[in-house]
Amino acid sequence: MHTTRVILVGVLVILLMNYEAQSWRRRRRRRCDWHWNGWSSCSAPCGNSGTQTRTASGCGAPGPQTQACNRFCNNGGTPLASSCSCPLDFRGTCCETREFHVNGLIDFSHLANAVVYGDPCTDYEALDEPNRSTGSLMAVGNVRCDSGLRTQWYRFVSPAGGEIPTNCSLLAPTSCSTIGPVWMKGTLPTPTDGEVTRQACRIGVGVCEGNCWDIRVKSCIRDGESYYVYLLPPTPGCPEAYCAGTEVPCPAGQSSENYGFTPECSENFPNITTNPQLTNSSMQSEIVLMCDFDRPPWDNLTMEVNWVAGSEIFYQSSLTNGERQAVLSQRELRQGMGKAITCRVRGRFKSGGAPGETEVSNEFFAGIKILTEIVEVEENGDEKYIQLQPTLPLLCLYPESIIPCEISVQVEFKDVDYAADRQCQGNSVPDAQSSQNCVRDFTKDDWNGILEFPVKATRDLQIDGRSNGLRYLKVGFRPMSSLNSPLWDGYQVEDVDVLTHDQDREGTVCSSTGDPHYRSFDGKRFHVYQPGTFVLYRHTALPIEVQTRMKMCHAGNVACNCGVSVRSGNEVFILNKCSGSRDTFHWYTGGVIRRGLPLAMRVDHHGAVGDDTRFYIADGGQKYFVYFPTGSWMKIDVRGYYMNVYIYPSTDDFDKTVGLCGTFDGDKENDGLHFGTTATDTIRDGAVISHTAFVNSWKLPEGQTLVEGVLPPAPLPLDERLYCTCKDDPALGQTVVCDSTLAYNCRWEDEKRRAGVRPVPDQRNARKRRSTSYNDEVYDDDMFAFDYDDSLPTVATGDTSWADVAVTTMEESCSDILYKNTSFWTNNNNETNNGTTNGTLAAPSFFFETVSCPGNCSQQGVCEKGKCVCEKGFEGPSCSIETDKPPDAFFIPKDGLCDINTRPCERTPVIGQNFLESENLTCSLQSATVDENGVHVIDGNITVEAEFENFARVVCPLPRSRVRRSAAAGHRTTAEATLVSISNDGVRFSPPVLLITYDAVCQDCNVTGFCVLKNNSCEIDGTCYASGDTQFGNWCKQCVPSVNVSTWSDRQDNAPPVFEPTGNIIAFINNQLDFTVKAEDPENRPHLSYSLVGAPPDPDLSLTSAGQLKWTPKQNSTVVVNVMAADECGSSSTESLTIIARDCPCQNGGSCPSFALDSPDNINCICNGTGFTGQMCDVDVDECLDSPCDHGVCNNTVGGFQCQCEQYYTGPLCDQETPCFSNPCPDNGTCADFPGAIQCTICPEGSPADSSLCVVIEIPLDPCSSNPCYPDVSCDVVDDVYTCGPCPVGMTGDGVSCVEDVGCSSQPCYPEVTCTDVPGGHECGDCPHGTTGDGKNCTEDTGVTDQQGSSWYEQPSNIALLSVGAVVVTVALIGVAVWRVKAHNVTRSKVGDLPLEERRKSDGPEDLHAEEMSDQDNEHE
Repeated sequence: MHTTRVILVGVLVILLMNYEAQSWRRRRRRRCDWHWNGWSSCSAPCGNSGTQTRTASGCGAPGPQTQACNRFCNNGGTPLASSCSCPLDFRGTCCETREFHVNGLIDFSHLANAVVYGDPCTDYEALDEPNRSTGSLMAVGNVRCDSGLRTQWYRFVSPAGGEIPTNCSLLAPTSCSTIGPVWMKGTLPTPTDGEVTRQACRIGVGVCEGNCWDIRVKSCIRDGESYYVYLLPPTPGCPEAYCAGTEVPCPAGQSSENYGFTPECSENFPNITTNPQLTNSSMQSEIVLMCDFDRPPWDNLTMEVNWVAGSEIFYQSSLTNGERQAVLSQRELRQGMGKAITCRVRGRFKSGGAPGETEVSNEFFAGIKILTEIVEVEENGDEKYIQLQPTLPLLCLYPESIIPCEISVQVEFKDVDYAADRQCQGNSVPDAQSSQNCVRDFTKDDWNGILEFPVKATRDLQIDGRSNGLRYLKVGFRPMSSLNSPLWDGYQVEDVDVLTHDQDREGTVCSSTGDPHYRSFDGKRFHVYQPGTFVLYRHTALPIEVQTRMKMCHAGNVACNCGVSVRSGNEVFILNKCSGSRDTFHWYTGGVIRRGLPLAMRVDHHGAVGDDTRFYIADGGQKYFVYFPTGSWMKIDVRGYYMNVYIYPSTDDFDKTVGLCGTFDGDKENDGLHFGTTATDTIRDGAVISHTAFVNSWKLPEGQTLVEGVLPPAPLPLDERLYCTCKDDPALGQTVVCDSTLAYNCRWEDEKRRAGVRPVPDQRNARKRRSTSYNDEVYDDDMFAFDYDDSLPTVATGDTSWADVAVTTMEESCSDILYKNTSFWTNNNNETNNGTTNGTLAAPSFFFETVSCPGNCSQQGVCEKGKCVCEKGFEGPSCSIETDKPPDAFFIPKDGLCDINTRPCERTPVIGQNFLESENLTCSLQSATVDENGVHVIDGNITVEAEFENFARVVCPLPRSRVRRSAAAGHRTTAEATLVSISNDGVRFSPPVLLITYDAVCQDCNVTGFCVLKNNSCEIDGTCYASGDTQFGNWCKQCVPSVNVSTWSDRQDNAPPVFEPTGNIIAFINNQLDFTVKAEDPENRPHLSYSLVGAPPDPDLSLTSAGQLKWTPKQNSTVVVNVMAADECGSSSTESLTIIARDCPCQNGGSCPSFALDSPDNINCICNGTGFTGQMCDVDVDECLDSPCDHGVCNNTVGGFQCQCEQYYTGPLCDQETPCFSNPCPDNGTCADFPGAIQCTICPEGSPADSSLCVVIEIPLDPCSSNPCYPDVSCDVVDDVYTCGPCPVGMTGDGVSCVEDVGCSSQPCYPEVTCTDVPGGHECGDCPHGTTGDGKNCTEDTGVTDQQGSSWYEQPSNIALLSVGAVVVTVALIGVAVWRVKAHNVTRSKVGDLPLEERRKSDGPEDLHAEEMSDQDNEHE
């Protein structure tokens, strides 16, 4: 038994040990586990090769897994390896951006913006879309699709929630109101993580990750609020939509804090209707919004108003006092500017519970509405306008006199086309420009209407844009600036899309080359062999025209272009080689040589000229460019005796040209249109059409050409506006480029920047001198003539110039095609600042760097980068000049004569050949004298830098000539000579040509080098004078050749002065006579001098040299005065003047003038201030006719008037109120005015005015209390009348009014009162007899003193009141006035007072105490 038990125990122990071992092994195996890590980012954003990988970690982990991702294309695109090939209507890496429809209509609502950069936490779009909730299931009419979503940052703000769910299990197949709900795989970032990449996944059938793509997420904290923003692209398919939030609406009959969404829904809420209405108004120079709403009259109700802009609450307010209106101040309104604002109102019980239903007001956009979302402009179309309309007025804080009430708006153009930018000389070609600068200022008046910004398409002469010829960009608005309007300061308008339509055409060049061969704009080719001047091209709407001149050449078998005239506006550019040849005298050899006249060039102005046309010269004068403001341009090649003309039109020329270039309408068959009619010749390609009706209609008659100055003037420069491109440069800020043309020609820009291209000198100088006729530009008249009898020389055998013309024509045709069609341009990809790789296009430089050299470098050099590299021994633009030979100088225009009367003679042109444009181009100038014996060379010469114009003309600056017309001191001569030589290298000089500078007034010079004195002229001190010329500064000396030709002679004819007749002169006793003696010089010389002949008849009588005769007679008398008048040359005459002294006949204090003529009665007395009028001041003036009394009756008196004033008015004119006017008496007392005081009679209510109960109060007044005197002038009171002391030093007046003291010259004293000048002013004598005053103001002395002259009745500024009812007398001080109470007998004629005895009987103890105090006061009076 025991043994059996032991065996059983042993078996049990073994079993237990085995169980523990197996348990340990199992536990050990459970610790050896593995897990999957997250999926990596997708290798491609879209296409058909995107993959992502995940790995496993842990014990026994399997290998990595790979799955497909992002294998899709938006909007029907075709998948490529890592991108998509997009259909015509879409673009972008994954075809996510909708473009323009091809059916002619444009879907502007889907124009794509680039991804918005900046701070994602602020630069996002808020989405208030509750049906994105996971609990919102798809239903009919409620299906979301995000395939057209714009790629940018978003924030979800609906009450459903602000996060994309990260748990797939929350989604049902139709959650988020779509069939393809999208969730986010991964965790949400923290604020410190910044922007992170996550994957958005659409659920599939039974799987969470049906299709996944990359998105970006950022955690934000702003104003204490945490939220997430998402950078979301469009979903790959439709219907697919991003989910956001998990909350759902509360059940019916419930509400919640979360605007009626879960959680915490409750039945305890106020069920009210508010009907909110939103309006705007102004309060104290500020703009406010007002939200008016309905509410029940419940005391326990709080109204909550949320102000919402762009789906986000930006301000909240609570109203607890029964208000029915909430006001949004301007300060808070600024937060919602630029967005649609609503006010959302709900109620809440003050005792608690959930808020009621939220009601939303009408929507109000606060800011500036864009009335033109899309602006379409065509390259040859009219200007279009971006129209903006402010919805709120412009109110300013400060007056406009302090700070202008205006707003500055800046504009910039942004190219957002994904096509490559076109680069020209390193600069992008703009697609649109504005005729206004980039900054505009708007005033209050402007702000009330429509704000307009003009836009025009750039004329770029390029076939660009997309396949349908469209490019688009945006017009952006920088933040506004206003110092005086805080509401608008910093406001920014959204961008406006601008769509440009390309109108350029390929191969549209008109040419006239060789002998000559024509090609019209539309491609018609023909030949014209006919001399004359022809209209090659004329714009039918603008003053633009090109005329060519042809002469017969090649032995008269064909014609060649020998001249071109180009008109643009009022400016005409002329090139001419049509003048044939002429005999020229060469002074150095003494022989006459017949030479062909070289190329002549000039610019004429026929009216106002702007900067809208540009003329340039290149290749040493062998090539010229003209650039028109329309974008059209032309090129003129001068090749030997040929001129080749090429005109490149812009879109502004389409259907607007006539002439030999044709009609430019795309139809070459109508290019034979006649001038002035609709008749059209049919032209066969390659035909010779000389002398046909078409050609003859465009031939101009002699005398009617541009060269001869015949053109209708344009009233203004062709285009006086500036067109501006406005762009933002990261380094420089806003860049504003303004030009006088809206055209941008890339080929022109390249041509202009080639080596040796510069503005023509004539144009540069003529613009500065267009209003000056005296200039140094010299041409011979025949250099612009048309020699019909002379033909161009016959081309020698072996001459290959015709081949150069053919090659040049071919090059021009090829270059036009290469430049115009950007499909031939070089593409250099680079990443733009918005993350797209659009690259840049550059013009194909290889062509122009290899074949575009002048004359193929004359077979004496090679062409490198458009410039000839010459072989040794040759130089020049075309390697045609031999290095070791000097240039040839043939002659100086105008026969080498320079008349200083017609030119400054400070520069001279030299005509020759083989002039080279180099830094060593030099003029050698050797001085010489010239006279009747010829030219005499002076030893020594100077060298100066020459100014190159072209290969046949240079200009030499000259030192200042000693031949000049000024009278300045210094050695002068009337003729001198200069020998002028030219060198290309400063070493080897040409033989000299002769320049004679002379004064043609007295010198007669000729080309052979001789000068002689002209007949009937003088040469005095090295200066020429014509017969009769006057010596400078001495009119009495003149040139009289019959007397002397080398010195001044006395003036031959000089008549004496002639006196004006005066008759008898009447002087008045004791009045100063002031009479001007007058005489005239027959030669109209300005200066005569006067003097007395002999002693004066009275020692007090005097005569100044200017003819002022003065005398103060003391008694009746008659005197005769002899006066002499003399001119500057001493010729004189005398006159006797009779002066009669008599008494002044003026009456009543009137005064006489300084003199009279013929009779004392022939005067008008001065009656000012006398009260009389009439010739002798003998008629009394009725002053009452003017109603001078303001509040009174006027009585006229002799010499004056008196006013009888109404009650309570006083003063000489009854215009001053007495102290009683304002009824200052207390308790409605009766007021009476007295000198120095007022008297108040105060009676108890109901008592008559003569009652013994009445009290009479006398109030003394201080006349000086109102400061009646001028500042710093003393005021004294005597007998209740104030008197002002004297005015301050340097001033004068009566003490009440003081003015700055002046001298006697201003006649400050009364008539007949003597005035004496004293330091600082003047003194007036006594008033005339019978008057009184201070000498300045004198009045009739009546012997009565006017006591009212001083304002004794000034009213005190404050009066204390007495309470009669309590019969208490109060003492109050008013300034220095004291209330005084006196007892009066009732029998007085004035209103009686209450006797003191009676008052004491009726007064109580307190009243008696007051009376005793009053009596004590009276004792001290």
